[in-house]
Amino acid sequence: MSSWLTTDVWGHGLLCVGFDDRDPSNPYWIMVNSWGTKTNRPHGIVLVSMNMDYSYQLDGSNAFNFITFDISWKDNFGYTLKDSNAQGGPTYDWIEISDDGTEVLPDSDDPYVSNIPLGFFFNYYGTDYSQLAISNNGLLFSGVGSTQFVNQPIKQSSAVHGFVAPFWDDLVTWGTAGSVYYKTLGIEPNRKFVVEWKDNQHYHDSTEGITFEAILYEGSNNIQFQYLDTNFGTVTGSTSSDLSPYDNGGSATIGIESPDGNDGLQY
Repeated sequence: MSSWLTTDVWGHGLLCVGFDDRDPSNPYWIMVNSWGTKTNRPHGIVLVSMNMDYSYQLDGSNAFNFITFDISWKDNFGYTLKDSNAQGGPTYDWIEISDDGTEVLPDSDDPYVSNIPLGFFFNYYGTDYSQLAISNNGLLFSGVGSTQFVNQPIKQSSAVHGFVAPFWDDLVTWGTAGSVYYKTLGIEPNRKFVVEWKDNQHYHDSTEGITFEAILYEGSNNIQFQYLDTNFGTVTGSTSSDLSPYDNGGSATIGIESPDGNDGLQY
């Protein structure tokens, strides 16, 4: 998308689907416009400057009115997905476990480790599990793990099912990259199982590593993803099926998928 701005939003509703504030001097709202035919609104998208006068009056009324909606996702089983930026969303509270958690998958590319004990029973798509598998490619598995490094959309893989994907991408922990850690915290019946992928780089090499974690909660069976850093820097040597952009999840799959592959949620 090219960086073009307009104040020609006229007198109808627009749906704000995001914003871009990477340039502090020129931030803008990303709007979906139902009228997509004018040359300054290609593909139904219009970028509106965030530096507007929000108090501007037109014929005695506010010219700009923002209405927020509670947007969430729900799959057939009943799982819902909510972002921390949404109303009633989860609170971001990073849990660092690399100092005293159990390390797995150092110096690795694509393997997984199985039979990791949770310390409690966790119900996932109707089945109780007491252990899981961890992949260095940003995946947890309710059953058998997978070495699949080419991530695919939720419910679109023919071979990889029954997973939790905080950041499914082609990651490595070799060389100067970090590692993966897990730890069970708390006391019954409010324990939580945390897996942290710390400073993992993109295949084959990247100048920086990303850090993220998945948290499984006892009792509620909630799943939470948290992200500390999602910037790979410069990526070199990636496979032909793994295309940029890589930063901020641009090349990753994030979500959950049922063991039979017929249900799931993608962020």
